[in-house]
Amino acid sequence: MPSNLKIIRLRDFIKVHPEGDLDFPKMKEGVREIASVPGAFVDHDVLVDTRGTESHLSVFDTWEIAKDLATAVHSGSPEGFTAKIAILCPVESFDHAKFFELCAENQGLNVRAFTSFEDVFEWLSEPSTLSRDKSS
Repeated sequence: MPSNLKIIRLRDFIKVHPEGDLDFPKMKEGVREIASVPGAFVDHDVLVDTRGTESHLSVFDTWEIAKDLATAVHSGSPEGFTAKIAILCPVESFDHAKFFELCAENQGLNVRAFTSFEDVFEWLSEPSTLSRDKSS
């Protein structure tokens, strides 16, 4: 099991308008705030738990969040951000999470999508590598 792990529950950061519509600019701002805290993820892996959230992001929105996340964490870690980021999602959101994984990897992040809590911890326990790992 990883000894240094930060857990982020996405439902705490998804912002909606009073009408129930997603407030995408506020959500992006929250992602940037989390990722840009100096040293917040140094020597830590990250688990982003998306279970219990409903967001209907477009393909472009997903790509933009991955880009903003990478920009924020890379600027907060000038020596390079090498932590693993596990995305835990419900089965019905797995394809969307895999697309986020692809977008984030293209931005230089080590991200994997999972539907199983156990698989998350198995992956996080493995030695870190930026090459493609097999995920659930």
